This record gives sequence, C-alpha cells and structure tokens, in this order.
Amino acid sequence: MEPKNHSNLEFEIAKINLQIKEIESKKREIATRVIDLDEQIKQMKDIKEFLNSQRENELDNRTILDHVIEILKKEMGPLHISSLLHHLQERKNQGVKRSTLESILVKGIKDPACGFIRVEPGVYQAKNDDG
Repeated sequence: MEPKNHSNLEFEIAKINLQIKEIESKKREIATRVIDLDEQIKQMKDIKEFLNSQRENELDNRTILDHVIEILKKEMGPLHISSLLHHLQERKNQGVKRSTLESILVKGIKDPACGFIRVEPGVYQAKNDDG
C-alpha cells in the first residue's frame, strides 16, 4: 500500500507544482498589464497637464476686455465693477487694478462694436445678440 500512497502523493505534488506555475504565469501577465496601464495613466496625465498649460496660455493671451465680455455673457445679468474685478482675479490669477478696469470699461462702452453696455454707474451688462 505504501508505494501506491507514495505515488499518489507524488501525483498531488506534481499537480500542485503545475498549478503554481500556471498561477505564476498569470501573475506575470497581470504584472505586465499593470505596467502597461501605469504607462497609459502617465501618458494621460501628461496630456492633461499639456492641455491645462495650453488653456492657461490662451487665457493669458486674451485681453482684460476679452475676459470682461466673456464674464458678462456668462453671468447673463448686470455686474458691478467690484464683481468684475473679483471674476477677473479668479480667471487671470493675478490682480487687476480697479482704475485700470474702469479705464478699459469706459473705452469699451465708447466702441459700438464692444460686447457690453453700462446700465448704471459702475454696473455693466453684456449686449444682447440683436444689439
């Protein structure tokens, strides 16, 4: 009986060794896939960083007047110059002097092609599309 029992143990050990090799092979495949996924994540983060820098450059290249018109259109209602200053500081991530903004706004309302109007002293609103 012993030889048969011994043979049975050898068979079980061989079977377990085969299972171990299969699992190790799967583990290597998964590790390779994880490395591939990590590389894809890195590439996507690099693309995101590049696009963010492009967007920031676009925002920086626009004039304060461009930003004012965009803010007024987005808000869809009149804004006081203080609110405009706040929005500009958030967008450009730098301070804009109130006197500079006032000067730009005065010049803007004198230009018929400008995209906003003064509705009362210190308060501005985007023009409607029809004029």
